[in-house]
Amino acid sequence: MINSAYFIPTNKPCEKSLRSYIKEIAFAKKTYGIEVPFVLVESARSNSEKLNARVLHELKKEYPSAHIYHITRDILERYFDTLLKNGLHEFYNCFVPDKKDYGAAFNRIFILAVAMRKDAFHRRDADTSLLFDEFPSLDRRFPIEIEIEYLGKKMCDIAQSSLARQSGQVQVEREILVVGSNYFGEWNLDVKDFAKKSMAIVHNLYKILGFPEDSIVSLCADSFNFNKSPETKDLLHLITSVADAYNPDCGNIAVKTLHEWLPALSARNMLACDYFTFDTASSLGIPAIHHTRDVFHEYTPDRFILENKISYWEAVMKFADYFNAYMSIYNSDWDQKCGRNRTSVVDNKIIRNISQNIAKFAGLNIDGRKTRIAKICKEVLIPFDERYAMVGQHLLRQADCIINETVREYTEHARLLVAWTDIVEHARKMPLYDFASEVR
Repeated sequence: MINSAYFIPTNKPCEKSLRSYIKEIAFAKKTYGIEVPFVLVESARSNSEKLNARVLHELKKEYPSAHIYHITRDILERYFDTLLKNGLHEFYNCFVPDKKDYGAAFNRIFILAVAMRKDAFHRRDADTSLLFDEFPSLDRRFPIEIEIEYLGKKMCDIAQSSLARQSGQVQVEREILVVGSNYFGEWNLDVKDFAKKSMAIVHNLYKILGFPEDSIVSLCADSFNFNKSPETKDLLHLITSVADAYNPDCGNIAVKTLHEWLPALSARNMLACDYFTFDTASSLGIPAIHHTRDVFHEYTPDRFILENKISYWEAVMKFADYFNAYMSIYNSDWDQKCGRNRTSVVDNKIIRNISQNIAKFAGLNIDGRKTRIAKICKEVLIPFDERYAMVGQHLLRQADCIINETVREYTEHARLLVAWTDIVEHARKMPLYDFASEVR
């Protein structure tokens, strides 16, 4: 049985999510007899901390046997400031930045799991909830059940299941280190304004972003189909490469061991930079399981506020740069490069090789990367209407700054990868329990 903790990262009040997901903790205790700590991790110092604290205290009364922790921004700062002393403080912003950073949110969880003496963790996001809480007519299916059943099992342990027939070249002694599913609801790229006018605009955007041209039409049809019904059957798919169609989302996932080796890319305002760990694991031939117990994703459409739209489209452009740069890792068969029969699926030598690759491409093709930003501005945003033209014109002027920032972020990620095992070892010796007490 896995030894895990359950994390919900947030920067906002999240009562709905907390009241929903505590049910998974109760389910794990009742069904498997295991006690999984329930941990809310705050990234912002705001009134939402007080609101969330009230909800956690109420949940403790309702579920007295649950082990609930509230990791506030103050606790985060004290923990990582102490952890990174003695030569590692240059990486502080990879955990506790002042700006929006999806990679840092995951890196915090990675280290906090180690600091709680756990070798695995579950993650749900604060704008999601269990599907049956949103649609009461559905069966009560808990994602954590699939995670507990399969996470950490070896491929040989599932030899009699349907997954074995999907296993291909995966070594039988390899452990399943990722189990997850997706979101149900509206959550993909916010391009409804463009889709209403013409899907051709969206298709061109995806082409500029770097998606394979022969898959764009079908990919967009699936991604922007908002008339789907929830999947009610349990279907399992084995993921053995980045090219597999079934990839879990970061807010509905469980992970074992990988967080001790592969930190996420910490990058200000960059979509999808938190997927590095899982895409790299796939390239290394580490098996993962995708299931169909989605969680509901809350979507609130924004009014057109220029500042917000500029921030959003900057994040899209930084994603485009990351997607094309790091794809040289994800499209490489690292499993074959490192030897399919190797004893350890990941080790310090492999990490150094990946780090060196990132350091090499961090500063390459600067002009081509700026051109990609210019194409999004000139072909998608500026021609659309006057409002989006202001967004495009602003970001066109910022292209140099955007690319220079990504160069610095990739370079820092290469260094972080090499330093990661030292940070993990420090965290093993510095338990989170010395900094945070259970909610009473």
